[in-house]
Amino acid sequence: MVLNPECIIFNIKTFIYMKSQGKLLTVFALIFAAAASRLMPHPPNVTPITAMCLFGGALLGFRLISVIVSFASLYLSDLLLNNTVLSIYYPESTGIIWWADYMYWTYAGFAAIVLIGSLLKRNPSIGKMILVSLLATGVFYALTSFGTWASGIIYPVTGEGLIASFTAGIPFLRNSMMGNVAFTLIIFSAYKWITSNYRSSNPAYQKTHD
Repeated sequence: MVLNPECIIFNIKTFIYMKSQGKLLTVFALIFAAAASRLMPHPPNVTPITAMCLFGGALLGFRLISVIVSFASLYLSDLLLNNTVLSIYYPESTGIIWWADYMYWTYAGFAAIVLIGSLLKRNPSIGKMILVSLLATGVFYALTSFGTWASGIIYPVTGEGLIASFTAGIPFLRNSMMGNVAFTLIIFSAYKWITSNYRSSNPAYQKTHD
């Protein structure tokens, strides 16, 4: 893999810019908090991971830093879940479960969501947040349903198997859509509230950025 110097410089400039405005730590904290909340009891398919990836993409863009931060937080929560409450699904494993086959398509779906999030501005309207969260839900559903079929483990790799895989995922869509919309609104609103309060309570910030 050849690294593009212009891309590296662009990522560094983005990092320095957000750090100088006191926003980078807020973005990181919200992303890791969203990932950590997966460890709490919740209704099926109602998690803030899609919102986390949209937020990371919107604030950091589809760049190396947004992918690393989003995926690192996601992987750490997966690592803990797969070795605790989800370990019953890996009866043949005798050690630490570092990776599971389902994660390939799941992470591909979340990479697509980070890309979708990068199309948002830092302060999107409520309408855009709802629209983008619904689009992200649809993309993730399509990728993971296709991946489940392509693996050949649950469904035969035939036309009928493909239809069955997509059909099986439909009951989970309602919870996913509701949860993704709600968490997207929450995380963007939290970021706006935190940064607004930081600006109003930090005279040094106002003097250098007004």
